[in-house]
Amino acid sequence: MATALAVAPRPAAAAPEVLRDPEARAHFEQAQRDFDQQDYASAIPELKAAYALEPNPMLLYAWGQAERLAGSCARAVELYRRFIDTNPAPEQRQLAEANLVDCEAELPDEPAPPPDGAPPGDEDARPPDEPSRPWFRDPAGGALAGAGLVGIVIGGSLMAVARRKAREAPNASIEDDYLAISAQARRMNAGGIVVLSLGSALVIGGAIRYAVLAARGRRGSETAERARRRPAITTIGLGLGGSF
Repeated sequence: MATALAVAPRPAAAAPEVLRDPEARAHFEQAQRDFDQQDYASAIPELKAAYALEPNPMLLYAWGQAERLAGSCARAVELYRRFIDTNPAPEQRQLAEANLVDCEAELPDEPAPPPDGAPPGDEDARPPDEPSRPWFRDPAGGALAGAGLVGIVIGGSLMAVARRKAREAPNASIEDDYLAISAQARRMNAGGIVVLSLGSALVIGGAIRYAVLAARGRRGSETAERARRRPAITTIGLGLGGSF
């Protein structure tokens, strides 16, 4: 994903526009060369060292990109969150959030380990994030579809019994029995139709929910993929180029 080492957010005070520490700059430039060669694992310690020397928030984003592309979404998620917590510019936030959504979708339902050497945070003070689930594991959609299938089975069973009773009614020995069986068959058939209709509606509701969640997941992945290929945004001095 393309971005730049731009001016850090300044709700209170301005941050440096470029990396000022020569050693931090050297580590960053090596990380950029590693990115150009798609050697993301080698870029991680360079970005980590650069951040230790000069904790510019944009380095958190680049570090997160390296972790993600090296296959460690769990560590990347924490870095993206820390970067977003620095209140970056809207476009930078959008890029980080797109990658965060994409990465969270690949995580198991367990807390992400903090990246080695990451700055101390206040995770204990923040409420835990709701784990991201694939659309087919959505509990609400599963409950709707499951209850709907049960309703369809019960409604169909009631209607089948009602039809059987309706066929048996003419065999009644007296008229009163005939009328009683016929009335019971009509009630069961009407009840079966109601239950079957409700079950069908629940199944449709579950299917719609699944479809919405699946579409939302695809949009998140497509947004993240487009963001990865965006051209660089650079400022005076040092840019992250197209690599990050």
